Amino acid sequence: MPTREYLLEHFDYNEETGDFNKKGKPPGFTSARYLRVRIGKKVYAVHRLIWIYMTGDNIEDKEIDHINRDTHDNSWNNLRLCDRSTNCLNTGRTCIRYRDKPKPYQARITRLGKTKCKSFTTYQEAEHYVQTTKEELLK
Repeated sequence: MPTREYLLEHFDYNEETGDFNKKGKPPGFTSARYLRVRIGKKVYAVHRLIWIYMTGDNIEDKEIDHINRDTHDNSWNNLRLCDRSTNCLNTGRTCIRYRDKPKPYQARITRLGKTKCKSFTTYQEAEHYVQTTKEELLK
């Protein structure tokens, strides 16, 4: 990963809009879900470079979560450093499956290797459980 000094010298970043551009050059490109930029022969996710740009932290083994789940919103207040488990909680996936049982809707949430699993009669009950459990775990 490039150093903070390199990034400060070669890039401009707007904390409010999330724009991260090479000085005097057009913006990076979108690859898969994330904005990316090429430095030399390597391609980097912009949100990871922004974290280094702003903090100088070595984040090789960490993840940067887009709090509002919009992977193109790289504004500073939308990014947070987290572990894999926390990042997975913020995916927006339902975590609910249907089974042919008396309580057919099963909600399943895993955090730091521990799984919470509960069955419900209606999908709405399961959805509410998932939402409130995720909110509690992300505090």
